[in-house]
Amino acid sequence: MAAPVRLATVAGIALEPPAALGCAAGVALAGWLGSVAIPAIAAKGAQLEALVVADAYSCRNRNRAASGKLSEHALGRAIDIGGVRLGDGTTVSVRDGWGSADWAATFRRLHDGACGPFGTVLGPEANPLHADHLHFDVAERRSGPWCE
Repeated sequence: MAAPVRLATVAGIALEPPAALGCAAGVALAGWLGSVAIPAIAAKGAQLEALVVADAYSCRNRNRAASGKLSEHALGRAIDIGGVRLGDGTTVSVRDGWGSADWAATFRRLHDGACGPFGTVLGPEANPLHADHLHFDVAERRSGPWCE
């Protein structure tokens, strides 16, 4: 990655831990936070304080395979979100929230709302490798965003 940016906060929301990303991914993340994530959490009557970052810039192949294509993470174009931390200190993980009665609709809103600002959006229903996080990347696809 030619010009990584280490982000501790984006749009007033902490990234825990801070994440290194390329500018395009950082811009997409800021847009998604402002238009989707902050309002979705507010609709639950809570305040979004932080995103729990599972992975960001990481020089590796897709799905951590020993060989094959580079992951978008290796190019600084992807971030994996493992959960959210609320203003009261509560942390809700994607693994626990995705299928819960209290949080399922909110996590689906976070997932679905990322489709467009990001070129690829994968969540727990995509495959077992994404059971515990939301994967967002800014890869450009000829047929438009790929979201599952």
